[in-house]
Amino acid sequence: MDETIIKALIVDGRSNDRAGLRTILQGIEHLDIDLAEAESLAEALEAIGQRPFDIILLDLDLPDSQGMQTFYRIHAAVPAVPLIIWIAVDNETLATDAVREGAQDYLVKGQCDSQLVDRALRYAIERHRMVALLKGLTLVDDLTGLYNRRGFETLANQNLKLANRTRRKLLAISADLDGLGWINSTFGPTEGDQALVAAGGVLKETFRETDILARIGGDEFAIMVLEASEEAAELLTDRLRRNLARYNAIRQRPYDLSLEVGVACYDPATPCTIDELVGLAGRERRKRGN
Repeated sequence: MDETIIKALIVDGRSNDRAGLRTILQGIEHLDIDLAEAESLAEALEAIGQRPFDIILLDLDLPDSQGMQTFYRIHAAVPAVPLIIWIAVDNETLATDAVREGAQDYLVKGQCDSQLVDRALRYAIERHRMVALLKGLTLVDDLTGLYNRRGFETLANQNLKLANRTRRKLLAISADLDGLGWINSTFGPTEGDQALVAAGGVLKETFRETDILARIGGDEFAIMVLEASEEAAELLTDRLRRNLARYNAIRQRPYDLSLEVGVACYDPATPCTIDELVGLAGRERRKRGN
């Protein structure tokens, strides 16, 4: 870690507090840090959608979000990024609640020096990497690098709870790789595996880093699109079709890569389970395929 650049995001609505933490971070010896800042939850979500971060230092009381809702929104958007809560002295109880829910640590404003912050950063990143490594052994599909069914269900259930708390809609998408059996029988199983990897790559290109992408069966993919409603479904499916067409034009395989897609919207006003939601998206996919 000494030789790598740590990409950090400070999220705090108070310019003086951001400046104080920035000074501490920039004063840490042997720490090469690429620092970004956000003043609100909206700015933070925009920042993490545009570039990856190694760690986020998060004040829970922002101009547009307060308390644990702030933590839940950020944590759901980037579950793979460790969070350190950056809190006022009178909010330590709130900070410990966030740690209990998945934050790596917390720092109290006005009680930090460079040595303490340096240690907290490094420990948080290393702990999170170890946890992610252990989880990755069972939650990630070996072939495509997407989540597997267990990983999808784990993260999707977290985001369903968040949608219920915040009363925000989300989308579930079921996508099936057309003709995988024919590809396997005609060109061999290695080519079939390459088609699945390619389909996963097109899905990664189409959706945001904060969305949940998974291969949940042999030729079946599932995607959860966070904080999206029915109006976004057509835009997303059009983007996917364009990306598939571009892939086919460039790669020119002996077959076209094609995905059948169905979309279902989750509305907290009429809750259902993940299985029911993905099942509904699957039925919509099969309707379109007929």
